[in-house]
Amino acid sequence: MDNPKYKELKGKVVGITGGGGILCSTLAHAFANQGAKVCVMDLNREAAQTVSEKINNAGGSAMCIKVDVLDRESLEEAKKAIAERFGPCDILINGAGGEPSIGNDQ
Repeated sequence: MDNPKYKELKGKVVGITGGGGILCSTLAHAFANQGAKVCVMDLNREAAQTVSEKINNAGGSAMCIKVDVLDRESLEEAKKAIAERFGPCDILINGAGGEPSIGNDQ
């Protein structure tokens, strides 16, 4: 995280739904490696927590939120939580749906 390739991402707030899954967790780490503040959102809170802890332990900045992308109220709450901690979201990756979360034995 000391020498990011895409310096324009430094400090940007990135929200990733499905962030506990294999593909989107990789994206979360990639954005964090560029200096972005990452909100890992997933229906599986434990998976999102695992990803955000790995990012934070590596020196990045991440938070996790349990989110149901099919529930508008859940999304509104996530938006508020992100804004309170990191500020407004600059980039949103909607990756929820279909893949197993990290730690699932499927």
